[in-house]
Amino acid sequence: MTATDLQAAPARRALPRRRLWLLVPIVLVLAVGTWFVQRNPTSDELLAPDNPQPDGAQAIAQVLGRQGVDVQRVTSRQELTDRPGSGGSLVVTAADIVSADQWRALRPTLQRFDRVVLVRAGAAAPVGLDLPVEVRPSAFPQEVPAQCTVPVASGLTLDGQGERYARTDLTRPATVCFRPGADFDVGGDDAGQLAWVPATGTDPEFVLLGSPAPLRNGTVESAGNAALGLRALGAHDRLVWWTVRETDADPAQAEPARFPDWVGPVWLMLGVITAVLMLARGRRLGRLVTEPLPVVVRADETTRARGQLYRKAGDVQRAAAVLRAGTRRRLSSYLQTGSRDDTLVAAVADATGRPGPEVQHLLLGPPPASEADLTSLAQQLHTLEKEVRPR
Repeated sequence: MTATDLQAAPARRALPRRRLWLLVPIVLVLAVGTWFVQRNPTSDELLAPDNPQPDGAQAIAQVLGRQGVDVQRVTSRQELTDRPGSGGSLVVTAADIVSADQWRALRPTLQRFDRVVLVRAGAAAPVGLDLPVEVRPSAFPQEVPAQCTVPVASGLTLDGQGERYARTDLTRPATVCFRPGADFDVGGDDAGQLAWVPATGTDPEFVLLGSPAPLRNGTVESAGNAALGLRALGAHDRLVWWTVRETDADPAQAEPARFPDWVGPVWLMLGVITAVLMLARGRRLGRLVTEPLPVVVRADETTRARGQLYRKAGDVQRAAAVLRAGTRRRLSSYLQTGSRDDTLVAAVADATGRPGPEVQHLLLGPPPASEADLTSLAQQLHTLEKEVRPR
């Protein structure tokens, strides 16, 4: 074979248009994903009004919306401070993240509302807002009746676990509801999981809710949780919903971030750029190059040639011995009989139902006398092997 026998592969040419078309499906996927996310805005934040997970509050937010309440979500202290308008209610989730100094700074903003609901107020809120209550340890989860006449809780039963509140200044008005039962050892105090402080002067009405159960999707249907949540949040036709985040914490108390905020987006952008470059600049082998050969060899030529050699040599006995040896080897491997011929004969007879002498004659009998006998033996061995190995 010479070099001229080989077909030269065509030189690889740049295909800018083809590479450009590779970017089309990527752009389409990104566009569809962006549209889907914007069309179905949901979050996974705790007690967020657009979180459909068990720890979210989408269910009660949707019910409030159907009842005519305008639910307006804010996600930062600055956004809450800058939001225009007055009146209505404000609910603050995870209020225990906010420090006492931050509550003092927010007090003028809270005074624009008629009611403020603090979910898990924590110890800082009563101090920073000068409320006549304090936080006590959490109670065990159980169904607890209101045991108070406050309209927001009267006649209801709370099923949940959370921090409790006790009055600290008996000269100032405040009511505690959902106190543990007599069979619960709380050290003799009257702390409960809801504290109500009426509006006084310029301060709004406060509702401190120690358990998030009345708002959570996973627990809102238990006992009177749903009714309590609707009463607490649905008193006015405007509800501002502040989902407190870790970024709202006091910088002096918050743990320093391990990485800057821009690290995540930069890594994501680098990953997308790398993927696009791999698709655009990746090596393509192209079409296969055929190599003309002097002879085309069929797959069964070796077998046919060996058979013709046996036929020309006239060695019928040798051919029969090769056929029988191959059949015995395959059957012995399939039946796991080992190298003993008598064991193999017995196993084949048992598998096929043939008499033992007949099987022994086929596998170990005398050699055939003619080519016709050899052909018949080959066919019988093939039939015997198919009976033992049907597939």
